[in-house]
Amino acid sequence: VSEFKNGPRKADALFNAGILREGLGDFDKAIKNFSAYVKEFPNKKDVPDINWRIGLIFEKKKDYRAAQAHFASLAKTGLRKAPARRICAEYKVVQALLKQGKTKEARAGYDSIIADYKRLRVQDQQKPCPLEAVAAASFAMIEPDFNEYMAINLKGKEKEMAKKLIRKLEMVNELQERYTKVLQIGQGDYGIAALYRIGVIYQHLAKEIFDTPCPRRLDEDQCMIYEAELQAKAFPLEEKAIEAFDKALAKAYELGLYNEWLAKAQEALKTYEPNRFPEIHEYDLIALSLIHI
Repeated sequence: VSEFKNGPRKADALFNAGILREGLGDFDKAIKNFSAYVKEFPNKKDVPDINWRIGLIFEKKKDYRAAQAHFASLAKTGLRKAPARRICAEYKVVQALLKQGKTKEARAGYDSIIADYKRLRVQDQQKPCPLEAVAAASFAMIEPDFNEYMAINLKGKEKEMAKKLIRKLEMVNELQERYTKVLQIGQGDYGIAALYRIGVIYQHLAKEIFDTPCPRRLDEDQCMIYEAELQAKAFPLEEKAIEAFDKALAKAYELGLYNEWLAKAQEALKTYEPNRFPEIHEYDLIALSLIHI
């Protein structure tokens, strides 16, 4: 009896009950079982994994507030001797904050992830979870400036347009440099995302230049010359956009990744090469299935 109450049989019972209840979707009781396991058998080797699992169950039940608190506790006290996993816990906190719409708090979390990642040993920096965390954080930190750039249009009076164009050209170089640093981190998904965003930056600038209206003071012949000069400036930008989108595709194919950023890059390239990615029609799939009948 004592062996069951305090020994390995009870530990197995709590663990198995947690597994069973999680599988059945009874998340509250699963958390209760796993929490009891952690509390009663704190020295077992799998306790860190069980603690992590509890946080994942909070995510499954979409209790993001509880997930935030749980992973924050792990990051603060439970993973002092596991710095790589602590960063992963910080990343989970950020994800939970975003699910709650707390973007300002999430941004502070990104700062912490980037700072802690720099202090990791090189071998720990290359582990998948910390690598994803720092790549996601670095990418997200660019988002406000990217949105500012996209919001700048080349409309208004000539002086105003010139001022906007200067600002936009300054931001192009800044944003490309920052997205290139994200690419250099070496995380596949966010590397593809960074290349796609570089393409978008150039594509957007080219479109804004193409769409710039002819000044009213110019006559028809002068407008033709003006528009020709705009096109001469915009076409090289489009070429840079196409190059970045192509690189995003090449990187995705190289790594065997298919994600939303690859799909966006393909969609962007359709603007320039409409027949490059033909639509897959339902009747094509039906025909293929009939071949094997």
